[in-house]
Amino acid sequence: MELRCKVFRADDAGELEEAINRFLAEELPPLGPVQFEEITQSESPNGVTVVVWYSLASEVADSLEEAQDYEGSDELDGKELA
Repeated sequence: MELRCKVFRADDAGELEEAINRFLAEELPPLGPVQFEEITQSESPNGVTVVVWYSLASEVADSLEEAQDYEGSDELDGKELA
């Protein structure tokens, strides 16, 4: 699974909201479904920063399939490993 990151910085909440909404409406849809992993916000005298960590849902599904394939390999010569 490949984590992706998008950082938003703005002087005020209105600018920040516009940037995040544009990202959600225009940049994400072409990528397909995503899974948000973590969203953080910090404030400083210079403005507000929001960091969004996400992964593509297709990559998450692939990772889960690989894990299930691995779980199925807990036998050796027909005997279950401890």
